Amino acid sequence: ETECDKETIVYLNEYKKLCEELLALPVLAGKKTEKEKFAGAKYTTTIEAFMPDGKALQCGTSHNLGQDFAKAFGISYLDASGEKKLPWQSSWGFSTRLIGAMAMTHSDDKGLILPPKIAPIQIVIVPIFKEETKIEVIKKANEIKSKLKEYSVELDDREGYTPGWKFNEWEL
Repeated sequence: ETECDKETIVYLNEYKKLCEELLALPVLAGKKTEKEKFAGAKYTTTIEAFMPDGKALQCGTSHNLGQDFAKAFGISYLDASGEKKLPWQSSWGFSTRLIGAMAMTHSDDKGLILPPKIAPIQIVIVPIFKEETKIEVIKKANEIKSKLKEYSVELDDREGYTPGWKFNEWEL
């Protein structure tokens, strides 16, 4: 039972860490009430995120199922002394709802905004120059890009497109 309790909390804390450190999604971790817990579980823990409209959204759960499911489905194991025992079981998971929570938290009316740690491109440099300053500006833009090694940076130095067109394309 103690090991099952520990495992239930370990997964809940891993989900919290994933949300906060990777998805930039603040969540509250806690225990569901008896009426809200997973049917048949001993108890259910959850992470909940608050959406911009003030509503809470359950983003992941971790359950201590106790031994009732093992009894109901005839699941057992032999312990070190060869005695038949019922296992304590846990169940945990999150779903695509977590992706929705991230989108609702970070995006706006113009579209999807990804948190920095999962964005495939974090910074776009669009150099603006006159023909006589082109070489100097592109050189400086490359210098800046090389200093930003810890980020995913795109230098858009394509010819044939205006800076305004590039800004629009990158925003889309």
